Amino acid sequence: FEHFSIHGQTTKPKASLVWKPFSFLKLRASAAESFRAPNLVQTNTTPLRRQIGADDPYRQPVTGLLSDGTAQRTVFRQGNQNLEPEEAKTWVAGLVLDVPKVRGLSLSFDYFHMNQNKVIENVGGQAAIDRDELVLALATQAELAKGTNINQIDLGSGTAAYKGSNKIVRKPVTDADRLAFATYNAQQTSNNARRAVVGELVSVIDDYLNLSGR
Repeated sequence: FEHFSIHGQTTKPKASLVWKPFSFLKLRASAAESFRAPNLVQTNTTPLRRQIGADDPYRQPVTGLLSDGTAQRTVFRQGNQNLEPEEAKTWVAGLVLDVPKVRGLSLSFDYFHMNQNKVIENVGGQAAIDRDELVLALATQAELAKGTNINQIDLGSGTAAYKGSNKIVRKPVTDADRLAFATYNAQQTSNNARRAVVGELVSVIDDYLNLSGR
């Protein structure tokens, strides 16, 4: 039984069995459920500023600029107050064999199986930027499907209406950006390869989330 002021209380059972059918052989098995609440680092939303080397895979193929390739990026590492506790189910089966005629020597064999849910994991700065590329591509294709001209699509770069990942902050679009994207899109033969214009990357939020399981 565990109680946490933030996450409430929970009861997680555990059972084990040991059987010794012979003097030289012991069989054992156990099953358990476990619970781990997020720690203070994982829930503290005060941002910690860091610099990492990362590329912008959405803009770099378009502009070819060094600033859109692997460059120093401002990343704010912070916790997530909406995290749920991790849960796991584990079972173990094994045996211990006393080696005949060799005093004090025994061999053990165990099989472990663990199923974890709501695993707390740090996203990572580059992974957050990569996800932004995917979200922007999906938003672009959705607008193209409506019949919007590629050069008229507004993804809200530099505004609160930004249609990319909510972990990414970008600059407003400049005339140079528009020219670079228009030139790039004119060279593409398929809408799937075209990209709506966005501004340069400003910063990334690198926080924690609950994975579905592993």
